[in-house]
Amino acid sequence: MRVQVLVTVEVESCGPNDFAGSTGEFQAAATEAINHAVQYGQGEGFVHELAEVVSIRVVNVEHYEGHEG
Repeated sequence: MRVQVLVTVEVESCGPNDFAGSTGEFQAAATEAINHAVQYGQGEGFVHELAEVVSIRVVNVEHYEGHEG
């Protein structure tokens, strides 16, 4: 079974004069950060209520072009 989970993150420069990157650069950085986080979590073993009977494996992390909230 595959389950899709939508994660929304806020991405902004650390300071007003630090970095004026493009939207694409911010999207790529956020996608990379979430990918690293879930890959690390997978390596450590995800903590969840059904951990004794259900294994969760990351299939893909990608930028979502849908509605921004």
